Amino acid sequence: MEEDKKPSSIKSFLSRFKTLVPPNKKIKELFILELNNRYNIELEPNQVRVMKNHIYIRTTPIRKTVILQNKELIISLLKEELNLTYLEIS
Repeated sequence: MEEDKKPSSIKSFLSRFKTLVPPNKKIKELFILELNNRYNIELEPNQVRVMKNHIYIRTTPIRKTVILQNKELIISLLKEELNLTYLEIS
């Protein structure tokens, strides 16, 4: 009887982690969403890379200039939404 409980308890324990999203993916998704909503800049996920709370953008110079001009606002919004202490964009 005890053996029956072990697999189900392990299964229920592991099910908690099934829906966890990696933090870098969350940052990327929210960043792309904010750019689209606020500045009408559409970026594909492959144009954005996040490493150690640093967002790297690969896009046209015009788009990148708009993003960097509004960098402080974007960073503050993302930090507040994701409860981060450090975030950088380049």
